[in-house]
Amino acid sequence: MTGIVAAIVIAIVALGVFYPGSGAAQVGWRTPRQHADEEARRDDEDLRQMLEAANERRRARGEQELTVDGLIEEEIAREREWRGS
Repeated sequence: MTGIVAAIVIAIVALGVFYPGSGAAQVGWRTPRQHADEEARRDDEDLRQMLEAANERRRARGEQELTVDGLIEEEIAREREWRGS
């Protein structure tokens, strides 16, 4: 009985040692940094798509297109106005 348990433990350890890649990669675990980078990429893509759609509608109406820098400046101006600075 002890030999069977020992053989199973040795087989599992050997699998871990000799199998290519890391255990984390095998089960799909990622670091918090990888999650944050992926989320930032998705957010950037979402913003790009929203601006593209909004600018398409604005062009159809003959209005000036929006830019990320312009949106940030507007947000800063609103924040300063709200704070009374």
